[in-house]
Amino acid sequence: MISRPCFPVQSIKLWRVTHVIASCCVCCLLCVMCADDGVHLHSLPDLQLTAAASRTARASAFSWDDGRRLLVTAIKRKVVSHQLDSTNSFLEMTEYNFPEPVITLSWAGSNIIFGTAKSYWLIVPAASQSVEVLPGQVMTIYPAVQPQLLFAAGAGSAPVMTRLPSGEVLIIKDAVSYFLGPDGKPSRKTTITWSQPPLALMATKLYVVAVLPAAVEVKSVSRLGAAAAEQMLVLPGMAVAAPNPAPDGSLYLAS
Repeated sequence: MISRPCFPVQSIKLWRVTHVIASCCVCCLLCVMCADDGVHLHSLPDLQLTAAASRTARASAFSWDDGRRLLVTAIKRKVVSHQLDSTNSFLEMTEYNFPEPVITLSWAGSNIIFGTAKSYWLIVPAASQSVEVLPGQVMTIYPAVQPQLLFAAGAGSAPVMTRLPSGEVLIIKDAVSYFLGPDGKPSRKTTITWSQPPLALMATKLYVVAVLPAAVEVKSVSRLGAAAAEQMLVLPGMAVAAPNPAPDGSLYLAS
């Protein structure tokens, strides 16, 4: 069983946000949040607005790379990347266009794995180029490339994924999670089976947490063969989640 059980700690109302669409992603003392009017940077723990990423309104999902301070956002049939500069401002970098609306996506090393209603795909960005956008201010740009088809998504649920601390990406096909490496290929023989198809996933070094329609299910990465959930929390109405924990170990959920 889990040595340190999970439990709700605090609820915060964001007055300017009418609908949280995609997950919050916690990095250092900042929180990147995707709402109906775009992707924003908030301070922690008070969630005060710090910055906004351009052209991200009506986004469906995003993924944040804390080490490189890179953001990728899915907006309908395109994916836009931004870099967070030293002043905590978002600088737009690259735009990728696709024939289908992008529902979810995640960094996988330096690559991007994303899911549409029908399929999972892989983007291998071209070699980066350093461009001086202002005197003394250099930005890294990745030229647009064509995506690579990986495999079909589940027939009974929307595609869901999260990035693990190991660098792998955990994806959902129906109610089963599969581990993928940065190349988009399965990285483990084991899988994780949930009681229902998850609405969202988040991961720590030891556990994976799935947001279900009426509860939150927690399973140990080191004991994937266990048939029963390590822990079940009754939290109805949750729909999105931060894919990784805050520095103090807290996990952020939103309705």
